[in-house]
Amino acid sequence: MSGTLQKFFIGLMLLVLVGCGPAMETAKILWGSSTRALEAARSNAFRRDFSCDLDACYKETLKIAELEKWEIFIKKRKEPMIVVMGIKGAVETTEVGIFFKSISAGRVEIAVTSLSTNAKRTAAETLFAELANTFPEP
Repeated sequence: MSGTLQKFFIGLMLLVLVGCGPAMETAKILWGSSTRALEAARSNAFRRDFSCDLDACYKETLKIAELEKWEIFIKKRKEPMIVVMGIKGAVETTEVGIFFKSISAGRVEIAVTSLSTNAKRTAAETLFAELANTFPEP
């Protein structure tokens, strides 16, 4: 490896290890794990509320993703969000973000978003139908 290239990678790794926010986001973008675009697209998400606690909704969504054979690309339990790929009818690498928000005791809003309208719609329809079966309204 040339000296200049080696210095660049060492500098990049130092910035990442130091924890510089912009450097971390740049590293995530280069690595392919940035969720910034999906987070920005949340304003256009398909949303639905369910009668469940956050943990139950999150776990059930993971089960549904596995049953649908969606690739679980990113899981962030603390935020909480899941990014899946492999939605039928969409390009295999199209990312779909699933965001969870506790809106009251025993009530969770789920927002499904993607830069692909088709992938977003398909994932939301599938996920919401399955979750409605598991967590029916009283």
